[in-house]
Parts: sequence; C-alpha cells; structure tokens
Amino acid sequence: MQVSRTAALVLAAAAMALNTAHAFRVSGSAPNVHFKGISDPRFTPAMQAYFEDKMNAEVKDAFDKTIDTANAKLSQFQSQKQLAQGMANANAYATNSATLQGFQNYDLFAVSTGFMMGVQGPSLDPTVYEHLQDKIAKEGDLYAGFGAGLTEVNVGLNCKFLVPGLYLNAKFGTFKMKVSDFSIDNQVMGIGANYRLLDKRSFAGLVKWRGISLGSGF
Repeated sequence: MQVSRTAALVLAAAAMALNTAHAFRVSGSAPNVHFKGISDPRFTPAMQAYFEDKMNAEVKDAFDKTIDTANAKLSQFQSQKQLAQGMANANAYATNSATLQGFQNYDLFAVSTGFMMGVQGPSLDPTVYEHLQDKIAKEGDLYAGFGAGLTEVNVGLNCKFLVPGLYLNAKFGTFKMKVSDFSIDNQVMGIGANYRLLDKRSFAGLVKWRGISLGSGF
C-alpha cells in the first residue's frame, strides 16, 4: 500500500485558483472619412462637411454594432475554469510517468523511464466527444483536458546507509508534440522521498506484499 502526497496535485489546484476571469474584449475606433483633392467648385465646403458627417456617422454606427456583436459572442469565454481544471488534472496525472512510488525495497538503486498520457473528459459517453469542439464553441467552457509526460530518467537510491527504510529519487523529462492547431511543450522535474513503515512480506512464495511506505515529493 502506498501513501503519497505529490506537489503535482497542489500545482493543479493552483492552476484552477489562478484562473480568474480574464475577458476577451474587442475594442477600436471607427475610421474617419475625409474628402481631399476635390477641385469641382460645385462641391462647396458646406457640402463636404455635410457628406463627411453623414458618412462618418453611418460608419461609426456600423463599426460600433460590429464591436458589440463580437464582444457578446466572446463573453462566454471570459472564465474557463472547468477547462483549466481539466487541463490541470490531466497534466498532473501525466507527471507520474516512470514513478517509483510503488516500487520500493530495491537493494541499492533503481532506474526507470516511461511515457504517460492523461485525459480528462466530461462524460463516459463516447458520443459526447464527436462534437467536442462545437460544444466548447457553444458553451464557452467544458470540463475536459489532455496532458502527456515523458520521463527520460528517474533514478532512485536506497539510503539504507543513512536511514534504514529511506528512499530518495530524482526525475527529469521533456516532451514536445504538435497536433493540428494544438501543441504540447511539457517538462518534468522532480524529487521524491519515501520511508518504509512496514517491510515486505512473502506468502508461500506465491504472493508478495510490498509493505507500507509514506512518500512525498515535488
């Protein structure tokens, strides 16, 4: 049995907490119409001012309506807390690649490497994912996420020469991938410590109990 507490879960919670409402806002000023270089004497300054004012008023009205429409459509994306939570949970899970937390009792050292993917979905119903992009565009927020982590090396050391039952480990890995319009650039670095509370037991040579250890890491 493994009792552990990882900083990845803390970082996931922090990512949710820091996701305050940041509104997408479109702003701008309408262009101005101004007549220049007209040599026709019939086009008097008064006529020029009239047409300029008339056209500028119409352009500004159309421009402001377009801005208002765009901001109304973007308002649903002001706070995507569910999406941030889904991404945080999936990435926190993926950081556990090549973990040694369940593999104690090695004599001196252990080396592992591995790849792990984390997927957070809104439902177990497969039909939900057929139009996932349209669903996000319509609702603005969705509890979903994807994460991937590659641990290039995770080295564990049995520190029995310092404290019997103490295991220390350090891990490092990088992973980059681009799929269509989405890209992943993930780096994993961590240190961990585990202390064995109860030693392993073997039953009739057929079943082995790995014991109980208490672990933590960052």
